[in-house]
Amino acid sequence: MDATEIEKFFFRPQAATAAERAARRRQSSDLYRPPKVFPERAPFRLDLSAVIPARTKAIGEARKLVFHVVGDTGGANGNGAQVSVADHMARQIRDTAPPDQPSFCFHLGQEKGDILIYMYIRMSPFSPPRCEARA
Repeated sequence: MDATEIEKFFFRPQAATAAERAARRRQSSDLYRPPKVFPERAPFRLDLSAVIPARTKAIGEARKLVFHVVGDTGGANGNGAQVSVADHMARQIRDTAPPDQPSFCFHLGQEKGDILIYMYIRMSPFSPPRCEARA
């Protein structure tokens, strides 16, 4: 899938039936491919237009970028909390429009994971990130 197809895949209209929702979940799982990681290219940067090309221009014009951030999403004692959070995240995407609609989800990692950003936030005083739109 190229970037335009990926964007259309994630921001399509809500499924009308349970069968359609189930088919979409299967399709999402079947299409997943872990991203390639090239440690020699650090510090890591991603041009948003490579992932969400149709939204990048609107984000720049609005000078506003909205996205979800999650971490430690495992459910050792059931999945009730995860399902509730996922439902609220989906509702926020469904019930809003750009520029207030989240454009992506940034997963910080698991508690026992080795993702550097998550460990850095856990080990240092947290200060909210500052994001600025660039021309």
